[in-house]
Amino acid sequence: MTWTKLTWRAALDHKFSDDVLGYVSYNRGFKSGSFNPFTWTNPPTNPEVLDAYELGLKTGCGLRCHAN
Repeated sequence: MTWTKLTWRAALDHKFSDDVLGYVSYNRGFKSGSFNPFTWTNPPTNPEVLDAYELGLKTGCGLRCHAN
């Protein structure tokens, strides 16, 4: 058995000011299926696909502090 799948990531960011950065990203991950050749009673597992979304803001107040 062979499972293949394309994985990728798309991300955008925008610098609102010198101290504020906003970002958004979308990721697609893949974990291939498997089977145990030593135990015939266990069925093979199917592949898994994960879609992950991220939205964030990074800010700072000069050189002394940062917040994510």
